[in-house]
Amino acid sequence: MPIRLPQAETIRREIAERAAETSSLSVEHYLDLLGPVEPAFAGGGQETAWRLTYYQGSPDEHDAIARAVSQVQRQTPLMSVG
Repeated sequence: MPIRLPQAETIRREIAERAAETSSLSVEHYLDLLGPVEPAFAGGGQETAWRLTYYQGSPDEHDAIARAVSQVQRQTPLMSVG
């Protein structure tokens, strides 16, 4: 049985959902603040094979996004690249 890895957009949406859970802002608001998710080569201390390229927003939004990224990276360290 093949392993199905999530696509980049699925990971990006999961980050937005997690960030929205810890604030009063919507998932759509966080999606507007997030850049794309892209593959990252392991090495140099990285524990996952993907990264969020950038995000914007207020300091509180940055904190919520950073926490969400950490949670999602622990839960989903790999992504589909094809």
